[in-house]
Amino acid sequence: MSLFLEKYYPFIISLALSIFSFVYGEILCLNFENFYNTSLSIFSILIGFLLTVSTIINTLDNDVIMFIKKSEKFYLFIDYLKKSIYASLYSLLLIVFYILFKECLCKFNNYTNTLLIFQITLSLLYCYRFIKIFIKIVVR
Repeated sequence: MSLFLEKYYPFIISLALSIFSFVYGEILCLNFENFYNTSLSIFSILIGFLLTVSTIINTLDNDVIMFIKKSEKFYLFIDYLKKSIYASLYSLLLIVFYILFKECLCKFNNYTNTLLIFQITLSLLYCYRFIKIFIKIVVR
């Protein structure tokens, strides 16, 4: 996969999916509430996993970690890790605030659902991208 696609496919797919949910969300009768509740659990687990991986990368000095650190793509790898952690945290916070204030936001429900679908999808794809690269490095 080219570097351009690797960097920007999470944003492009998230944007396309959020536009699709905005246009066809009411027609398809999508159940966003269960999706948000499940996303809370998923992002809590992902944040814990990503922070553990971050700690492991920064503290261990074995061959695999040294190989990663000597690689020219190490800073890109760390950037993907940071984006995954921050996006997961933002998603978690947005979902919590949405659940707390959903009665106040009922007038803008379609817009808030679109925003949340975008953020959740973006976060999941960022995490997927990082985990895919991490597994390739560890299994090499």
